[in-house]
Amino acid sequence: QPSQEITPMMNYAAAVLLPFILIRLRRRSSSSPGPPLVSIFYGSGGHTTEMRILLRHLPSHVSVQAFFGEDDKRSREIAALHKLNHALPRARRVKQSYATSIFTTLYSFVYTFILVLSLQLSCPSALLLINGPGTSLVLAFSFKLCNLLLGTKTRVVMVESWCRVTGLSLTGKLVKPIADKFCVQWEELA
Repeated sequence: QPSQEITPMMNYAAAVLLPFILIRLRRRSSSSPGPPLVSIFYGSGGHTTEMRILLRHLPSHVSVQAFFGEDDKRSREIAALHKLNHALPRARRVKQSYATSIFTTLYSFVYTFILVLSLQLSCPSALLLINGPGTSLVLAFSFKLCNLLLGTKTRVVMVESWCRVTGLSLTGKLVKPIADKFCVQWEELA
């Protein structure tokens, strides 16, 4: 359960995002049959809790496609609540050195890009909603690359984790230049 402090912050972030999401989804749904598809990433621990709070604010007609780290049992269980869910190799493990994470991130990117490419060919997402875990970085770049190669129009929205008070996360710094919308929880980061 999220603490009472977290919920108002996440609700505020969702309230700010909701108009943006609805506009994008309406544009997407008008050109595609069926409900718009929103892709999300369940990171471990607090990232999953924050994502679940954000999802409460999506319209009920939206379909959700969930991605999660292959070794994250809790996120796997939560992602299983969605009809569409996919396991991804982690870009970087907790406490893994940055030097060795280059190789795991490259592997994660190749795997993720191939998966996203096949998914975008069959049923393109209108939106990718992420909130900061490292593997969401490879998802964001995979969706953006598919936009270039396939002409899809998936929007990338990143909501920086509420725990980032004094500075952006590494993922945030790397995703910000390619995100269609980048939101922070604290005024100091704006």
